[in-house]
Amino acid sequence: MRLAGPTTEAERATMFEQLYRREHAPMVRLARLIVGSPVEAEEIVHDAFLAVHERWTRLDGPGGYLRVCVVTFGSPIEQGLSTGPGG
Repeated sequence: MRLAGPTTEAERATMFEQLYRREHAPMVRLARLIVGSPVEAEEIVHDAFLAVHERWTRLDGPGGYLRVCVVTFGSPIEQGLSTGPGG
């Protein structure tokens, strides 16, 4: 969903707030499944929403990008953890 045409700051804020209200809880559940910790899950989702907000006007699908960010930020590689042998 790319923002079509000129939109006001208030319209963008309303759209972002709607995304937050709709997706926050599901994204925290997803992040918690990935990392196991409710505190880490909240941090990951917070960072993901910041990434979406920074790129808001350039995104075709902010909800999809949000999910990608949550999965990426929660990955062991992104967190600097080794998952291989001897790691």
